[in-house]
Amino acid sequence: MPTKSNIVHEPRLWILKTVSDSEKSYQTIESYKDEVEKSYNYDSNVPNHKQIKEGDYAIIANKQKILGFAVIQTINTDTSTKVISKCWECKSSTIEPRKNLTPKYRCNKGHTFEEPQTITVPITRYFAQYPETFIAYSDESERDVLSLRQYYSKYNQNLSMQSLNMDVLKLFPSVYQSLIEQNTFQVMLPANVANNETQDYNETPFYPINKDERESIKRQIKARRGQQKFRNDLRQRYGDKCMITGCEILDILEAAHIKPYRGINDNHPSNGLLLRADIHTLYDLNLIGINPQSLEITISKKLKNSEYSIYQGKTLITITKIPDKASLENRWMEFNNLGFVTKN
Repeated sequence: MPTKSNIVHEPRLWILKTVSDSEKSYQTIESYKDEVEKSYNYDSNVPNHKQIKEGDYAIIANKQKILGFAVIQTINTDTSTKVISKCWECKSSTIEPRKNLTPKYRCNKGHTFEEPQTITVPITRYFAQYPETFIAYSDESERDVLSLRQYYSKYNQNLSMQSLNMDVLKLFPSVYQSLIEQNTFQVMLPANVANNETQDYNETPFYPINKDERESIKRQIKARRGQQKFRNDLRQRYGDKCMITGCEILDILEAAHIKPYRGINDNHPSNGLLLRADIHTLYDLNLIGINPQSLEITISKKLKNSEYSIYQGKTLITITKIPDKASLENRWMEFNNLGFVTKN
């Protein structure tokens, strides 16, 4: 039977609704601070948060208008907490303030109260990013959000992320082909392959495509290395070598963020490390940590008996400048909180 890593993800289409603070129906709901042309943010309390994958197609919209289309390039995560406001009686989180009446708040079940009950819960935050694939849509006369309602898999007006029939994209011929060409994440496979119904992955037939994928692959590698200026700034700051392994093969050195990327301001060179591709991945997974005081490398106990154990206790390779200490401290705290630390 094929394993999960063998199966090529079949892309889906999502409508992702972004709501500004002034447009929110319920002002007790925290803002996700979306950047419409770059990223869509959500958390583990939002329905369908586990369903959206890299390589999926997205229609970005507000309550009335379609704002644009994109192929989701990366989905980054981090852990955080969230304050949730609830009704004291029914525990509903659908609460809105009343302008001229008292008590001040009312839930959707009709209960009223002066202040809602608030609780703080742990969450995973998701950042679906698409800065290189976003296509703005401004033809207001053609279609709006309501015109897509018949194409929902299961329409629910209260959900901010819902799946649509893929054929919807064909309603927008001006963007359809461009989106397809930009999506280099997977090849569409027959449903029986995607659903593990073949007897042996090695016997799965080859499905050729005529498109030359080489330039697309180069673009993906470039995107993984980080924005070109950010990577060049790191090379100038730290030299052309992996700051943990000392590897000097430039083609596999990538720009890694210490504080996870949330916007262009995070591309400051003091918030970055130049790392070999595999080390970058392990650092992003918090399987490698950097002590902000000594700059010593700590290897997760999950890697204790692996080839990466040789880097335990080594010092981060720098020239004259070191990474931002506050960013290192926050990342070090996150690494330690996961309980993966190897005890010497």
